Amino acid sequence: MRKNVIITTLAAVTLMLTSCSSTEDGQDGIAEVPSIPPGSLLTLKPEVGGHNQPNQVYVDLRTNTTKVVRRDSWDFGFYCGEDFRVILNGSVKMSTKALNSTNIDEVQSIDNSILISSPGPNTTEVTKASLGYVDNPSGKLKEDNGQKGSGTAIAEISANDSENKVYLVSMGYEISNKNPQPGSIDLTGEHRGWKKIRVLKRANGYLLQYADLADTQHKEFFIEKDSEYNFKFFSIKANNTVDVQPKKKDWDLCFTTNYTYTALVANAPFDKQFVYFFPDLIQLNVHGGVRAAGLQVDRYEKEKIFQAYNLEKANKIDFETPKRINQNFMATAWRKGGLGETAVAEDLIFVVKDSEGNKYKLIFRAVSSESGERGHPVFQYVLLK
Repeated sequence: MRKNVIITTLAAVTLMLTSCSSTEDGQDGIAEVPSIPPGSLLTLKPEVGGHNQPNQVYVDLRTNTTKVVRRDSWDFGFYCGEDFRVILNGSVKMSTKALNSTNIDEVQSIDNSILISSPGPNTTEVTKASLGYVDNPSGKLKEDNGQKGSGTAIAEISANDSENKVYLVSMGYEISNKNPQPGSIDLTGEHRGWKKIRVLKRANGYLLQYADLADTQHKEFFIEKDSEYNFKFFSIKANNTVDVQPKKKDWDLCFTTNYTYTALVANAPFDKQFVYFFPDLIQLNVHGGVRAAGLQVDRYEKEKIFQAYNLEKANKIDFETPKRINQNFMATAWRKGGLGETAVAEDLIFVVKDSEGNKYKLIFRAVSSESGERGHPVFQYVLLK
């Protein structure tokens, strides 16, 4: 099945502008002033790492800085907001399902049915979104009326320990070290194995229980919430928390690999959507209040329109429409691909509003290096004044 016949059902596909939105203040009601000069054209080259795309790159537009982390450096993210939610590392294709047990020390078995299958040259099998084996790629944490796949794959952590089930976890895949043909990618290596976990709610954090499937004794680790972050991250290999995302006010975009929900026809109902793993993906810091809008333009007028776009126009955008409260709003819309050729979308520019209410216009310049190696994105942006 050719990739170019897959139609994504992401909000990014519908890139429309509507009404005006209000400016948000920073913490304590004081907006932080960007350290970059307004009106200046700045260039960033996120260090995604080439055709294996080993890195997640967090971008702070306000300071024109990036933070690079290996995408296999963490396994679980623990939400620091009001709710008690746990996310999987989708960038390495992790997946999970609840077991009919609350005893972490029971021996469990591998279940290959939870491994994520996407259509491709060698398979037509798909993993339906409605099975709930992965987190909702939009970043939405709460389920819609109990619908699996509409929130986190791991159910909300209950204050009642007896309601928190054991989960079978596919730990996803190692980062590939193979060298594909120029212009191609090779993202996944060997499977990273299986674990069983159980998460319990504690005063201001989470008690993670985890073990190998055959183990009859488990390990435990307490993860405390920190209100300065969206999530705190844990690595089973490190047996400790690890530094991944910057503070929630200190990043806007993340260049990564990850899941989306897609379909073979436009506007497909949820039960017809399936899980697809994408490279060259951009996620927004939606939990930190970052939003984006896309402007579809004439490809031949793109540069002129980008140069002329100003704050007055950006202030007319309603950034709080449901479709824009989506970490995958930009996703892969910034590029076009199919049949081995990938390039920047010629008819799109973007507007991003950060957590302080500052607005930026963005234009993408490259997906690949000058030699044609994927995983070398380049974009330019301007702080609107």
